[in-house]
Amino acid sequence: MKMNKWGYFGNQNLDVGHERACEVDGQCHPVGSTFGKDCIFYRCDKSDRGHSLWYQPTVTRRLCKDANGHCRHEGENFPYILNGHWYNRCQCIVSGSYTRYSCGS
Repeated sequence: MKMNKWGYFGNQNLDVGHERACEVDGQCHPVGSTFGKDCIFYRCDKSDRGHSLWYQPTVTRRLCKDANGHCRHEGENFPYILNGHWYNRCQCIVSGSYTRYSCGS
């Protein structure tokens, strides 16, 4: 996923007063908004770094993604494809920026 550190909301024309925003994969998200992509949820944050303002997506929550592309919580049992094999009873653990999956037979 491509993430820019900053972007513009709207047509990128600052002369007409458009607000700056976070850009993720070509989609602009206004400051303060929350959005999700692939079971990772973000908030668009603005920070002052001396002589410039930065607009960046901050991860607020991670969920697990099952074999059907649905978001799941830790501790749930769900189908998952692991090493090319379909398993019906899998779980995940979200730790920092990583998600680990384990499956039983």
